[in-house]
Amino acid sequence: MIGAGAIPPRFRIRDEDGLIVPGVTALELTGAGVTVAKSGARAVATIAAAGGSVDWAAMGIYRPQDYGTVDPTGVADSSAAFQAALDAMNASPYGGEVLCPHGRFKISTGLSLPDMGYDSTHGWGYQVGRAIRGPAWGACTLVAATGLTAPILTATGNTIAGLPNVEITDIGFNGNANTGMTNGVVKLDRTAWARMERVVILGATGGSSLAPIGLNVLDVVHGVYENVVIQNCGTGWKFTEPNSMTCNHTQIRSAWAAGCSAWGMDIQSGAPFTIEGCDVEASASGIRYNYAGGRLALRGPFYHEGVTSGAFFDLTAGYAKLEGPIHGVMGGIQNRGTTNLTVEDWIDSATCTNASGAVLNKVRSPGLTGSGGTTNTWHS
Repeated sequence: MIGAGAIPPRFRIRDEDGLIVPGVTALELTGAGVTVAKSGARAVATIAAAGGSVDWAAMGIYRPQDYGTVDPTGVADSSAAFQAALDAMNASPYGGEVLCPHGRFKISTGLSLPDMGYDSTHGWGYQVGRAIRGPAWGACTLVAATGLTAPILTATGNTIAGLPNVEITDIGFNGNANTGMTNGVVKLDRTAWARMERVVILGATGGSSLAPIGLNVLDVVHGVYENVVIQNCGTGWKFTEPNSMTCNHTQIRSAWAAGCSAWGMDIQSGAPFTIEGCDVEASASGIRYNYAGGRLALRGPFYHEGVTSGAFFDLTAGYAKLEGPIHGVMGGIQNRGTTNLTVEDWIDSATCTNASGAVLNKVRSPGLTGSGGTTNTWHS
């Protein structure tokens, strides 16, 4: 059996009333046939018990190492094993998750999670989820082989219902300076729901050879992106709707875009769209929102610095509200067309350039000045 040991005094956790909260800080392994093998180099402990192997697939877990050879050092190609695990998960009508091991894995052929179809008899479709998970943030990275032009991972649905659900957590994707990855280091295409959390996407580890797009999102109807880092790409985040499936209720929280030679975030789909508590640094331009009739909320705290040529925020269509505090070296704001922009709370010294017909509403934002168009000042 596997049982929990007593909690040493120094690990006892007390609540606000001083009562000890139940918890486990260690495991005691007892019983015949239980062995533990440790690997200090990879920080992995393997627990084995006599009586046979675990049927992971029966629990909805698909491990690449069960479907082929994986090399955690990144020397040998691991594409086939990862793709086989994705295929096995996708073949199940109940969905599941691909549980990736520790290591850096070379991907020479782009991985694909295709549409699984819709079973009207059983109601499978929207109810079936797909997840791709690493063991911990930063513990698993998929590295593009030199010359790879396809995205490291592409999740594709259909134009009617979309892929039911895609959840990607605790994975790193490294484009490895492949400039031919025109569809992105990671591509989400026509999904009904998408969630990414604790994900790192690198176009390159450094230098001037950058993948054109970090995360390429096309027609994802509902998306949540939290604690996602995108660095050293042409454009970090790109949202479009080539199939007219509007990116509704999209949320980006506690995310970071840096080292982008074009836009940190280029948003051409989404209403409403929320960006909250994010940073854009050391990029040519900050955030562009260009969506006719769109609604955008940009909420602080927001840190922004190092814009080299373009605007911190470029609003081309729709309505937007910026809520501070917003801090950093500002690149200015471009308020274009017949847009309506409201800026509230503290914003560091910056100028909003309003095009003819554009409206800027200032609410308690003394650090912001407006020129051109119409500027309404409230409580500043």
